[in-house]
Amino acid sequence: MTSPASSQSHFVGVHLCGDTLRATIVGDDGTLIERRETSLDREKVVEQVAQIVSELRDVARNVASVGVAIPGLVNPATSPEMSHPSALPYPAW
Repeated sequence: MTSPASSQSHFVGVHLCGDTLRATIVGDDGTLIERRETSLDREKVVEQVAQIVSELRDVARNVASVGVAIPGLVNPATSPEMSHPSALPYPAW
């Protein structure tokens, strides 16, 4: 991992999959700054995502955006429900 440049924009990616929460922060050139991984508590997903993003912001302050990925298919024409076994059952959030 590398030391972040203070003027550079940074981007956080969060991946929720099965029982694992993975997150990374990268620079605007795609350079990996930091990576984190923890067990996922499906009853506290929002809190855990907020916590890990906060921790990564401590590493590199200038965060331009955060993206969250959840496995499964979404049909925007019918509903935002996910159809992948490892994505369920997340509580309604």
